[in-house]
Amino acid sequence: AVIQACDEAGREPLVFSIMTGCVVGADRAELLHRVGRLMKRMRVDGDPEEFIRERGDVMVLGTLEEADARLRELEEAGVERIFLQHLAHDDVEMVRLLGAEVAPRVASST
Repeated sequence: AVIQACDEAGREPLVFSIMTGCVVGADRAELLHRVGRLMKRMRVDGDPEEFIRERGDVMVLGTLEEADARLRELEEAGVERIFLQHLAHDDVEMVRLLGAEVAPRVASST
């Protein structure tokens, strides 16, 4: 319906974009540590593995390889732009990891 409305209005189709939470680790141990820190910040009790299982379909949570796979799944579903919400603002190393490791992997597929 949106694409048809854009066509009828004589404009380019809208970019399908989403914003979602993101926690990425270079390996499983780093991921679990980061998820644990996020859970504490969010005041959520429980096991980081369970947090990942429960939210993995609505967030980007995983190792470098898992994050890459999740982003590709979203791309295949039609997502053209994604805003990764990083809630542990003091964890600048994860931002570096996203820029240095995840972004180049995803960019190479386009």
